[in-house]
Amino acid sequence: ELKELARKVKVLQSNAVLFFTGVLGVESLEKYHETICEKVVEYDRLAIKACHAVGKTWIMGRISLWFLKCFKNSIVITTAPTNRQVETLLWGEIRKAHRNSKTRLGGKLLNKKLTIDDDWYAMGFSPSTGAASDSDEQQGSAFQGFHAKHVMIIFDETKGIPRDLYTMTEG
Repeated sequence: ELKELARKVKVLQSNAVLFFTGVLGVESLEKYHETICEKVVEYDRLAIKACHAVGKTWIMGRISLWFLKCFKNSIVITTAPTNRQVETLLWGEIRKAHRNSKTRLGGKLLNKKLTIDDDWYAMGFSPSTGAASDSDEQQGSAFQGFHAKHVMIIFDETKGIPRDLYTMTEG
C-alpha cells in the first residue's frame, strides 16, 4: 500500500493538471492554465506574462497547494505588492481551493499560512510587511532564510514588487 501511495505521489509531482482535476476537483481548465501547469513542472523558474483577469492568481493559489501537497517537507512562499493582495486575493484563492477540494487536504490553515508540519508549510507576506521594519534592507531580508529540499516562491502582481527582492530570493 505504501508503494502504491508513493507511485501516485510521483505521478502527481509530474502532473499538476491531474492534481487539479483529481485532488482539487477542478472540473475543467483553460488551455493556457494547462500550459502553466505543464511548465511549472518542467522549469525551475517561470514568468507568466498575460493580460488582466485571465486567472493568474487563481492558478497560482492552486499551484501552491499542488507543490505543498506533492513534495514532502516543502516550503511555499507567496508574495504580492500589498498585504491586501496577499491575504485577500492570493490566499483567498488558496483558502477556497483548500476548502472546496474533492480530497481532504489537511494541515492547519490560517489567513496566510498553511502548516502541515514544522518544516512543511506555505506562507504569504508582502514586501512592505514581511520584516515588520521600515528599512528596505530588512524588508528584503524577510525573503531569505527559508531552507528545504523543495522551495517554491510565488510572486503575484510582479510589477509592484521591488526588483531587488528577486535577487534576494535567489539566496
